[in-house]
Amino acid sequence: MLKQCSRFSICLAMVCCLLACSGASKKPAVVIQETPKEALPVLTEAEMQRYKEAVALMGDQKFEQAETIFSELLLSQPKLTGALVNLAVIKKNQKKQEDAQALLEKALAINPNFVEALLQQALIFQDKGEFSKAEDLLRRAEAIDSTHPMVNYNLGVLYELYLQDYALAIKHYKRYVEVSKADDVETVQRWIMLLERK
Repeated sequence: MLKQCSRFSICLAMVCCLLACSGASKKPAVVIQETPKEALPVLTEAEMQRYKEAVALMGDQKFEQAETIFSELLLSQPKLTGALVNLAVIKKNQKKQEDAQALLEKALAINPNFVEALLQQALIFQDKGEFSKAEDLLRRAEAIDSTHPMVNYNLGVLYELYLQDYALAIKHYKRYVEVSKADDVETVQRWIMLLERK
């Protein structure tokens, strides 16, 4: 009986050791909750037109006019996370970081899986030098949509410039090159070549 117990203990210890070795990963897995149904408001045709108009105004850097439209839309659609994120971008442009952060937190409280909100929140933390918080948000965004170009671009920049993890930077830059249709793909390919020489 004693021999069986000691044999069992030894086997258990070996199994635990093997599990510990095989399960040791650099980063913990990201768990994604399901998006709440109420986080997906349905816009009327008129609201959709106003939203597009505000986005176009942002593109033309007419931020005050865009802000007015997004604010009006939020009166009728208070869970419109896209409007909250765009208002946060406007506030960030106006150097009102705390206001931007509050808007992003509100958007993520409504929909914790909204990639655009995660991206903007990560940029705020990165600007503040809170790189691990930025990484957590970007990894969450990656778990939600691993082919999102800006998620991969921002992870590449974070790993290269701030965390000096060049292998991960290369991985995300390569994924960005694969999925992006932007004009800077050739520039990012040159960054990959330079990092591969390090």
